This record gives sequence, structure tokens and C-alpha cells, in this order.
Amino acid sequence: MQTDIVKPEKRNIYVSLWAGEEKLWKAYWLFFVVGNYALTALADLLLGLGNKFVLIAYLITLIIYFVWSVFVVWKCAPNTSSKVWTYLARVTVTLGAVAAIYVEFT
Repeated sequence: MQTDIVKPEKRNIYVSLWAGEEKLWKAYWLFFVVGNYALTALADLLLGLGNKFVLIAYLITLIIYFVWSVFVVWKCAPNTSSKVWTYLARVTVTLGAVAAIYVEFT
């Protein structure tokens, strides 16, 4: 008798991040830290091109990504071995968001 093994369907990583199902390290290091750093570096390159429309469109994308990554880290924060990391991650992204707002409006 042959039984069919049903493998669980892999979810899109962005969907699992938004649902808070991924490990904290992935959400924090890959998407919050590296992702925001890479997009900011690209924005610096675009600034040198002088095309304001492209730069404004890109900055809007950067802001959306930053907000998304903050929410993702917040939702995935419990997915770690220690509650200390949960609180540290949440404090870090909150301070990052407050600092970003402060820099933009001062």
C-alpha cells in the first residue's frame, strides 16, 4: 500500500513575516537592518543622479518599506528563545522609528 506524503505548502516569506510567523533573527537582521541599509544606500546613489521624480518615488518606497519592517519585527519578536530578545527588538525598532521621525521633522 502506497501512501502519498503531503508536504506542507511553503508560504511566501513576505506573507509569513507579515503574519508574524518567521524567526525574529530573520525579521530583524535580514529585513530591518540589511534591507533598510541597502535601500538607504541606493537612495544616496539616486540622489546623485539629480532626477527629483525618481528620487521622490524611491523615498516613498523607502518609507513604506521602513514602516513595514518595523511592523514585521514587532510581530515576529516573540519568535525567539528568550523574552529578552523580544523586548530588545521591540525597543530597538521603536527607537529607530522615533529617531527617523525626529530627523525628518527637525
